[in-house]
Amino acid sequence: MKGNVVINNAYSGCVKIGFADISLFDKKYERCIWDNTGEIVFNRTASIGHGSRIFNEGDLELGDNFTITANTGVVCCKRISFGNNCLISWDCLIMDTDFHKIIDINGNRINDNKDIVIGDNVWIGCRNLILKGTVINNDTVIAAGSSLVNHVFDDSNIIIGKRNEILKKGITWRQ
Repeated sequence: MKGNVVINNAYSGCVKIGFADISLFDKKYERCIWDNTGEIVFNRTASIGHGSRIFNEGDLELGDNFTITANTGVVCCKRISFGNNCLISWDCLIMDTDFHKIIDINGNRINDNKDIVIGDNVWIGCRNLILKGTVINNDTVIAAGSSLVNHVFDDSNIIIGKRNEILKKGITWRQ
């Protein structure tokens, strides 16, 4: 392991990687992949389910009571931060980069990496794509199958679809 890992308020068993009880996935053959050359900060408890993949060469911060159920990828090349009490369902992909450089005719890169910020008490449903520049504030639910990119969302919404559409305002949720 080349990168740095910080666990704030650590105790035995506070961070679990590769464990989950989601019977939809093959626990025997689906494995976690951990590639960290940056810094990952765990702010107390976290559970990253089997089949999940973490690629980090930037700054990745996970709030207290952070959960990925299974088979989700997090790709961090700049900065991704999750607040407290975040629940991420299966088959999601969260990336703050395009990986490949796009340049203008003068040779200048035009697709820089951008931070992703996810607030407290956020539930991200299954099969979501969250890309660079996205800011999801507190008490928000992202409906299954949504794609979010480079948009800032206010507190307390249900967000759905491919067009950063707010389905319902003034909500919260409980785990």
